[in-house]
Amino acid sequence: QGTGIPYGAAEGETLIREGNWFRLTGMNRVVPAIDWRVGAEWHNRFRFGDEPEIDLSAKIGDRLVQVRIEKMMAIAWLWSYVWKARL
Repeated sequence: QGTGIPYGAAEGETLIREGNWFRLTGMNRVVPAIDWRVGAEWHNRFRFGDEPEIDLSAKIGDRLVQVRIEKMMAIAWLWSYVWKARL
């Protein structure tokens, strides 16, 4: 819901429907960011790699989330972490 992911599977990908849910596996594309509309009633979940699943709907409710991965130096990451903690 609101992620902008493809509606169909490309070569090497599999689109799976599990009840009311869809899952796209085997996706190997360069995507600079995903804007994700999260709704409290939608039970949106996010998992990256082998990390535990995060229930975004329970954590943040109705919001727009931008999922982005970027390389950065440790000092830049520390600065952004401290800056966000102050807000």
